[in-house]
Amino acid sequence: MVEKIQKEQIRVEVDGINEHSSNFTEEKVVFNDFYISREKRWNLFWTSKSPKSSKIDAPFYLWNPKELSKEEKKVYVKVDCIILTYVCLSFFVRYLDYANVSNAWVLGMPEELNLAPNALVILNKVFYVLYAIFGVLGPIALTRFEPKLVLPIIEISWAIFCLLCGVASHNFKSLLVFRCFQGALEGCCFPCIHYILGSFYPHSLLSSRTAIFIASGAAGTMFGGYIQSGVYATLNGRYGLAGWRWIFIVDAIITVVPVAIIGFILPDFPNNYPKKNFFFNKREYEILRKNLAVVKNVRENKEFSWKQIKNVFASWQFWVFNAGYTLNHLPSDAGSYWGVVLEKLDYNVYQRNNIPTIQSAVNIVVTVLTGWFCDVRKKKWEVNLFVSVAWLVGLIILTIYDVPRSALFVGYSLQGFSGAASSIMVSWTNEMCRENPILRSITLGSLNLIMIIPSTPLGIFLFTTAKAPRYRAGMLYSLIVLIVSTLFTFVIILFDRYQNRIRDFYNEKVNSENQSNE
Repeated sequence: MVEKIQKEQIRVEVDGINEHSSNFTEEKVVFNDFYISREKRWNLFWTSKSPKSSKIDAPFYLWNPKELSKEEKKVYVKVDCIILTYVCLSFFVRYLDYANVSNAWVLGMPEELNLAPNALVILNKVFYVLYAIFGVLGPIALTRFEPKLVLPIIEISWAIFCLLCGVASHNFKSLLVFRCFQGALEGCCFPCIHYILGSFYPHSLLSSRTAIFIASGAAGTMFGGYIQSGVYATLNGRYGLAGWRWIFIVDAIITVVPVAIIGFILPDFPNNYPKKNFFFNKREYEILRKNLAVVKNVRENKEFSWKQIKNVFASWQFWVFNAGYTLNHLPSDAGSYWGVVLEKLDYNVYQRNNIPTIQSAVNIVVTVLTGWFCDVRKKKWEVNLFVSVAWLVGLIILTIYDVPRSALFVGYSLQGFSGAASSIMVSWTNEMCRENPILRSITLGSLNLIMIIPSTPLGIFLFTTAKAPRYRAGMLYSLIVLIVSTLFTFVIILFDRYQNRIRDFYNEKVNSENQSNE
């Protein structure tokens, strides 16, 4: 018997040649220890055999799966209180910021800073470009450092530049610089949070918690206008500062006090094998790690190298999920201009501000319910198809346009289903990349980067205010892309089944050997 197995020795080939697996023990085997020939991969992809995960019974539950023990449920109550609370607060504040510049624009900012009419468009576009470009850096940093080191730096830096927008913006250039830094920092934050969720929650809980996280952003959009209106009404002129400046200042304070402080005490990831801390003891970390494992006795591949990065771009996950996420997001522009449409239809300011919140409410309810149902059913594709069909109905109404006003409102309200589609796609990405944190970090971080390449020019061309209220070309384009996105779900299903067959293959190779040795 070999006493010590080196990584290069653990090379499992399909035909049984060169199987150094007699000493497989818990946590000694990592996913890159396996070699699967191209022929075997091809067979695993095209076989009609269903993976074991598709045969698992799915009993109904409300919050935690029934198969979890009482001890496990107590552990996940802790995770919910710490991790879920933090990510929801963080995302809520980020979405408050999305409305900051637009609200400041109508509250006197262009007059005070002498801004050109197209300054708002430039500020928003530059913000989103940097948001997308820097998204990949945050999750990569989390593969090397603890979250309590990475997240507070991002949060506090963001709060500083948010504060500077309020107190140090004297002209367009200074405001643009501050917003550039905010865009870069917010871009890091979004995929970081998804990476954190995937590092604590197992498959049976990930979709529902991701949905709550996404819904908190929609809540930020929904309540942001009310919060900022209250700030303007009570603080306008205080200490010689205009009300629009106070919007940025208050947002910065909200970030630093609850969000950044919690960030400093975030626990380390279970798969980093941390020592016990204030929140989790060694036994609880073992429970988390066991439930995160996609294959028993096989741990994720943590190696960070250029070869690993090269393998990311050769993986199916990077290309398939970036394509799926982009196709999911391109049609979402159709629901973003309801306020402009209402203005063209002669609704007053109060109605223009409040009626579109119906869409945010639909977004919150549908996102949470579909995320929960994904966990209960354990089949994301079923829920994704339902969401796509409901979204399609709304887009068909908006494309036709010549319908009763109530039907038009239904069409715009149904655009709230886009949030649920995004939540499902990101949690699906998280789940299919569990074997490799480098793959998971780069793929999650690149989603917005790839999406913004076609989204920015098409959005500018198809949804200019001059084409309101009908947006004929934009609605037709959105409808066609959503049909393609719906059909693309079946492509993701093929690769999902393929990846789960690979996991079954690993499980058979490792754990059958362990059982025979016993």
